[in-house]
Amino acid sequence: MVGRLYCGIDLHKKFSFVCVMNDKGEIKDERKLWHDGFTFKEYFKSRETMECVVEPVESWGWVTDYLEETGHKVHLANTYKVRLIAESRMKTDRVDAKVLADLLRAGYLPEGYVAPVGLRDRRAYLRYRIMLARERARLKVHVKRLLMLENVSEPVYKDTFGKKGMEWLKGLKLREVNNRIKNERIEGIERYNVLINKMESEIRSSSNRDERAKLLKTIPGIGPLTAEVIMAEVGEMGRFRTSKHFASYTGLVSSQRSSGGKTHYGRITKSGSKYLRWLFVEAAQRAKRNDTNLKRFFDRIAYKKGRGVAIVALARKLAEICWCVAIYEESYNTDKVCRQVG
Repeated sequence: MVGRLYCGIDLHKKFSFVCVMNDKGEIKDERKLWHDGFTFKEYFKSRETMECVVEPVESWGWVTDYLEETGHKVHLANTYKVRLIAESRMKTDRVDAKVLADLLRAGYLPEGYVAPVGLRDRRAYLRYRIMLARERARLKVHVKRLLMLENVSEPVYKDTFGKKGMEWLKGLKLREVNNRIKNERIEGIERYNVLINKMESEIRSSSNRDERAKLLKTIPGIGPLTAEVIMAEVGEMGRFRTSKHFASYTGLVSSQRSSGGKTHYGRITKSGSKYLRWLFVEAAQRAKRNDTNLKRFFDRIAYKKGRGVAIVALARKLAEICWCVAIYEESYNTDKVCRQVG
């Protein structure tokens, strides 16, 4: 009788290295599988059911989808915790695949969240919206730089790239080459405006239909986009046992090192989703202006450690509040925050 088989997959862009071992730790097969053609797919289609563990790189989605379609059980390794791979002195594809399989076999594999296809597509859509805004911001900076090069002062508008500001920019005459660049940049900004406005309308409509998003939007600083990104990046908030665990997932907690009975705190870990981390920091900038108790929390830390540290601390506090709102299914209550932050 054949025992359970474990397969470690060290995933790369064009190929994967796999290591298959039995429940006794004996290696039954090792090989490199190229992703082009049918080499990879035919291999797993022809194998008996295995428990497979994948190292999550950018292209892990199609691999886990195919493995599940062919009847294999899939695990996603948490790369931040698989120290044996990250710190191994002898790091090769063969070693990585073997370590992954061995950790899974022994029950010591720190696992990540295998998001379903629909959720991954939602993430891609929302990340695209963020990317468009960043690209538009880059064009705006370039236009401002052209004005600075020719010592042109901006008129006093609420937004230089608003309706009146854009009319002024279009009518502004610069040197020939700078004028051409300015006009092409403005055309690019207008194209991005159309795409972003369309997506924002869709996101706003989606957040108004979703009860979880409605609850999250009651938190100061959390708008439709932030609420939707939180739900897409997290998936199931219940997989985090406490608000502290969720804050840790965002990478907004301080790194910690203990030695000789002393504990040293360093910079934030920056683990987890960079999109969540960025949006929580942006939300903190708005929240401190809209809620008295959160402003008090920010001011207390800013007085001791500076505004930069304080804004990150407030972002972490917002992450913890989001967990509470989502888990207990209650709207934001500033009085509860008051009791918590003092």
